[in-house]
Amino acid sequence: MSVDNDIPPNIDMVYMQQKNVQLPTTKKEIADWYATTDKKPLIATIDIFKKVQDLRNLRETIDLLTEKRNQLENEIANYMQNREKLISADGEELVQWSYSKDSKKFNEKQFKSDNPELYNAYLKTKPGNRSFLLKNKT
Repeated sequence: MSVDNDIPPNIDMVYMQQKNVQLPTTKKEIADWYATTDKKPLIATIDIFKKVQDLRNLRETIDLLTEKRNQLENEIANYMQNREKLISADGEELVQWSYSKDSKKFNEKQFKSDNPELYNAYLKTKPGNRSFLLKNKT
Protein backbone atom coordinates (compact mmCIF):
# COMPACT_ATOMS: atom_id res chain seq x y z
CA MET A 1 0.00 0.00 0.00
CA SER A 2 1.35 3.38 -0.98
CA VAL A 3 1.26 6.09 1.69
CA ASP A 4 1.52 9.85 1.31
CA ASN A 5 4.32 11.11 3.52
CA ASP A 6 4.77 14.64 2.23
CA ILE A 7 1.67 16.17 3.90
CA PRO A 8 0.52 18.39 1.02
CA PRO A 9 -2.82 19.32 2.65
CA ASN A 10 -1.01 21.39 5.30
CA ILE A 11 0.99 23.22 2.66
CA ASP A 12 -2.24 23.87 0.71
CA MET A 13 -3.94 25.17 3.86
CA VAL A 14 -1.09 27.56 4.66
CA TYR A 15 -1.18 28.84 1.07
CA MET A 16 -4.97 29.27 1.18
CA GLN A 17 -4.77 31.08 4.52
CA GLN A 18 -2.09 33.42 3.15
CA LYS A 19 -4.32 34.17 0.15
CA ASN A 20 -7.35 34.64 2.45
CA VAL A 21 -9.22 31.80 0.75
CA GLN A 22 -12.35 30.95 2.76
CA LEU A 23 -12.04 27.29 3.70
CA PRO A 24 -15.21 25.18 3.77
CA THR A 25 -16.78 24.83 7.21
CA THR A 26 -19.69 22.39 6.90
CA LYS A 27 -19.53 18.69 6.03
CA LYS A 28 -21.34 19.35 2.76
CA GLU A 29 -19.06 22.25 1.80
CA ILE A 30 -15.98 20.16 2.64
CA ALA A 31 -17.25 17.16 0.66
CA ASP A 32 -18.03 19.43 -2.31
CA TRP A 33 -14.63 21.16 -2.03
CA TYR A 34 -12.80 17.81 -2.07
CA ALA A 35 -15.18 16.08 -4.50
CA THR A 36 -12.54 13.75 -5.92
CA THR A 37 -10.84 11.18 -3.76
CA ASP A 38 -7.34 9.79 -3.68
CA LYS A 39 -7.27 6.27 -2.25
CA LYS A 40 -3.66 6.62 -1.13
CA PRO A 41 -3.57 6.92 2.71
CA LEU A 42 -2.23 10.10 4.28
CA ILE A 43 -0.17 10.00 7.47
CA ALA A 44 -1.73 12.10 10.22
CA THR A 45 0.25 14.96 11.71
CA ILE A 46 0.54 15.01 15.50
CA ASP A 47 -2.12 17.75 15.64
CA ILE A 48 -4.57 15.78 13.48
CA PHE A 49 -3.83 12.56 15.42
CA LYS A 50 -4.76 14.39 18.65
CA LYS A 51 -7.98 15.61 17.01
CA VAL A 52 -8.88 12.05 16.03
CA GLN A 53 -8.26 10.97 19.65
CA ASP A 54 -10.43 13.87 20.88
CA LEU A 55 -13.18 12.84 18.47
CA ARG A 56 -13.02 9.21 19.66
CA ASN A 57 -13.24 10.36 23.27
CA LEU A 58 -16.09 12.73 22.48
CA ARG A 59 -18.09 10.02 20.69
CA GLU A 60 -17.56 7.67 23.63
CA THR A 61 -18.81 10.37 26.01
CA ILE A 62 -21.83 11.03 23.76
CA ASP A 63 -22.64 7.29 23.75
CA LEU A 64 -22.46 7.18 27.55
CA LEU A 65 -24.58 10.31 27.90
CA THR A 66 -27.14 8.99 25.40
CA GLU A 67 -27.37 5.75 27.37
CA LYS A 68 -27.86 7.71 30.61
CA ARG A 69 -30.47 9.98 28.97
CA ASN A 70 -32.42 6.94 27.73
CA GLN A 71 -32.27 5.36 31.18
CA LEU A 72 -33.60 8.53 32.85
CA GLU A 73 -36.34 8.97 30.24
CA ASN A 74 -37.44 5.36 30.77
CA GLU A 75 -37.51 5.77 34.56
CA ILE A 76 -39.59 8.95 34.26
CA ALA A 77 -41.95 7.35 31.70
CA ASN A 78 -42.41 4.35 33.99
CA TYR A 79 -43.23 6.72 36.84
CA MET A 80 -45.75 8.58 34.65
CA GLN A 81 -47.38 5.32 33.48
CA ASN A 82 -50.38 6.41 31.36
CA ARG A 83 -50.29 10.09 32.39
CA GLU A 84 -49.55 12.61 29.67
CA LYS A 85 -48.05 15.38 31.81
CA LEU A 86 -45.71 15.52 34.78
CA ILE A 87 -45.69 18.66 36.91
CA SER A 88 -43.70 19.87 39.91
CA ALA A 89 -45.27 20.48 43.33
CA ASP A 90 -45.72 24.16 42.42
CA GLY A 91 -47.43 23.37 39.09
CA GLU A 92 -44.52 23.81 36.67
CA GLU A 93 -44.91 21.50 33.67
CA LEU A 94 -41.85 19.23 33.64
CA VAL A 95 -42.58 16.58 31.01
CA GLN A 96 -45.16 15.99 28.33
CA TRP A 97 -45.38 12.44 27.05
CA SER A 98 -47.97 12.07 24.33
CA TYR A 99 -48.66 10.12 21.17
CA SER A 100 -48.02 11.68 17.79
CA LYS A 101 -50.73 11.55 15.15
CA ASP A 102 -50.85 8.56 12.85
CA SER A 103 -49.23 9.16 9.50
CA LYS A 104 -49.41 7.60 6.09
CA LYS A 105 -46.38 6.17 4.34
CA PHE A 106 -46.01 5.28 0.69
CA ASN A 107 -45.36 1.54 0.28
CA GLU A 108 -42.58 1.77 -2.29
CA LYS A 109 -41.78 -1.95 -2.20
CA GLN A 110 -45.39 -2.93 -2.96
CA PHE A 111 -45.70 -0.26 -5.68
CA LYS A 112 -42.50 -1.49 -7.32
CA SER A 113 -43.79 -5.06 -7.22
CA ASP A 114 -47.22 -4.13 -8.65
CA ASN A 115 -46.03 -1.54 -11.22
CA PRO A 116 -42.37 -2.21 -12.15
CA GLU A 117 -42.44 -0.26 -15.45
CA LEU A 118 -44.09 2.79 -13.91
CA TYR A 119 -41.74 2.59 -10.94
CA ASN A 120 -38.67 2.47 -13.22
CA ALA A 121 -39.97 5.39 -15.30
CA TYR A 122 -39.78 7.64 -12.23
CA LEU A 123 -36.38 6.54 -10.95
CA LYS A 124 -33.61 9.11 -11.04
CA THR A 125 -29.94 8.76 -10.21
CA LYS A 126 -28.87 10.34 -6.96
CA PRO A 127 -25.17 11.20 -6.81
CA GLY A 128 -23.14 9.39 -4.19
CA ASN A 129 -21.62 11.21 -1.24
CA ARG A 130 -18.53 10.88 0.89
CA SER A 131 -19.03 9.44 4.34
CA PHE A 132 -16.80 10.26 7.28
CA LEU A 133 -16.14 7.06 9.23
CA LEU A 134 -14.09 7.19 12.41
CA LYS A 135 -12.29 3.86 12.76
CA ASN A 136 -12.09 2.16 16.13
CA LYS A 137 -8.71 2.04 17.77
CA THR A 138 -7.04 -1.29 17.02
